[in-house]
Amino acid sequence: MRNSVALLALGAGLLGCGTEPEVCPAAPCSDGGSSVVHPVLAPDALLFASDRSGAGDIYAIRTDGTGLEQVTAHPDPESGPSISNDRTRVAFHRRRTEFRYTQGWVLGLAAGDSLELPTGGDNVVYPIAWAPHDRSVAFLVSPSHSGISRTGIRAVAAGGIDGSVGNSFSGTPRWMPAGDSLLIDYRRMAGGGPLELWHAATRFCQTCDPGCWNGSCPGARILARVVTDDPTVAPDGRSIAVVREDTMWRISVADTASQVLAGPVNGAVPTVLRWSPTGEWIAFVAGGDVYVIRPDGSQLRNVSTHAAPDAEPAWAPDGARLAFTSERDGNKEIYVVGVDGTGLRNLTNSPAMDEQPNWSPIR
Repeated sequence: MRNSVALLALGAGLLGCGTEPEVCPAAPCSDGGSSVVHPVLAPDALLFASDRSGAGDIYAIRTDGTGLEQVTAHPDPESGPSISNDRTRVAFHRRRTEFRYTQGWVLGLAAGDSLELPTGGDNVVYPIAWAPHDRSVAFLVSPSHSGISRTGIRAVAAGGIDGSVGNSFSGTPRWMPAGDSLLIDYRRMAGGGPLELWHAATRFCQTCDPGCWNGSCPGARILARVVTDDPTVAPDGRSIAVVREDTMWRISVADTASQVLAGPVNGAVPTVLRWSPTGEWIAFVAGGDVYVIRPDGSQLRNVSTHAAPDAEPAWAPDGARLAFTSERDGNKEIYVVGVDGTGLRNLTNSPAMDEQPNWSPIR
């Protein structure tokens, strides 16, 4: 299946029904009349997805386990929450059962207005990534059941630019700190071949043609070959971390100089790399546990340590704690733990499936 990366520039009026923020009526402005509850996300709160309502919705909860609020309420399942940098908007997925494809939506938390991300009927299949300036989002799409096949980088700006090219993309695109370029996983050979990590300017992504993916065009270059599909970016944008041939590497963006951070951990390949907002740690998953490591490869530490599967690490904005999903109570719950492995707390305590915590934008 061929996938695309899409870029979307968000309009200035997203936080309200018109040009000024205002409280929308009971039926939100642009989501087809669904019912949406409008909490304000507290600084110490995180988002998660849960089926406790029966259908699957997005919730917010404080990190002491109090203040549970339902953020979305729709008959179709909603998941994959992603909070904006200013914590005023949340992007998420909605699986439309009647059309059998997954939409992307953005919801203003204060005003309650919502916006569907244009995908041309394709599925939004990975978490939606907010640009550092919050004016744009990037996301991966794949062909829907209708057979629509839009491959390569698809850039959808306010003017409706569509630049679909290329062969195969994988994983969530990652924004660089300046907000003018992305890390993109790309496979140049149709039907197979090694996955490559590219650094591409957003302007290049909107105007490129297939020939540019040979590295000969300005605006895009290869940082690493034979990689997995989950890189992470340092907050200063000078380095990235990526898994290459079962080993986690730190790579300089300027000159692609590389350093080994960790090989297989207890026999397991590191996955789901997440650089902390302060730049002091990199979190990852290996063998069903959540680990942290310093960017120089020191102080490798298991912070979840349990026989049951632990997954989906999500950093607190201050980089001092992690949220993660665990099945140690027999079903999926959201836990929080300090970066030193202390202060473990079950936040959700529900017979429902609680998962996909999001506390700060994914790097």
